[in-house]
Amino acid sequence: MCKNIMLKFLAFILMTNVNAQVINSGGGGPERDNQIDKEAKEVILKREKKLNILKEKMKVWVKGAKGRWETCHGESIEAKNIVDLYLVIVLKEATNVFMEKCKRANKTNCIFQDKKENENLRNILQDEMLDEYLTGKGLKNKKSKEDFKKFYYKKIKGK
Repeated sequence: MCKNIMLKFLAFILMTNVNAQVINSGGGGPERDNQIDKEAKEVILKREKKLNILKEKMKVWVKGAKGRWETCHGESIEAKNIVDLYLVIVLKEATNVFMEKCKRANKTNCIFQDKKENENLRNILQDEMLDEYLTGKGLKNKKSKEDFKKFYYKKIKGK
């Protein structure tokens, strides 16, 4: 009888152990891992595509803005992208000589006079990928990104 109880106990332990192995096996295996990798790659490719579209829009806008600047101020400015342009304009406007010269000649914010170009800039500023782009350009904290956006929104409104 003791032997019978021991066998039942041993059978119970073995059954629970086998059941636990089936439940805990997860069933993931290589097929599931491949599916996850495929989905992750698709998400990454989709984000990269959106980011490239945004970069192209910015490239076109910056080129136009630099042209408008040169027409307005009679000088070219070096800016490879929208962040560089932001920094150049901020630094130029920080000098009193430049601001006085522009006010006298009524040339303040002259690159932001074109309504169509301002709408293009607004679309850029509202793009879901802008924060990721700005992070890549070194504007990592939220305050820097907000300052960047506020600067351009203020220029679009003309205030």
